[in-house]
Amino acid sequence: MIYKKWGKYEEAIEIHLKTLKIAEDIKDSAFIAISLSSIGSIYYYWENNEKAIEYFTKAIYIHEELGNTLKVAALGNNIGSVYSELKEYELAIKFYTRALDVY
Repeated sequence: MIYKKWGKYEEAIEIHLKTLKIAEDIKDSAFIAISLSSIGSIYYYWENNEKAIEYFTKAIYIHEELGNTLKVAALGNNIGSVYSELKEYELAIKFYTRALDVY
């Protein structure tokens, strides 16, 4: 995440997409979900909210399948934050509530 700290979002995305490819090649669902979440975070910091939601959503579905409830809650909170920034408050509340139910 060094590239993200330096504001080099394109480079950070490129590296994480390569990581995602490796995770997919070895069929490691947890690794795939973590990679997707990382990509979502980079897009969030880059203020590309639609892409952030896309990647966070893909990650949350995998974590749900794996039964990783705390990861589901964390991602629900992340998605809620994105929707808050987009001023889509009903959707934000939906995801915040979902996260809160786990905690």
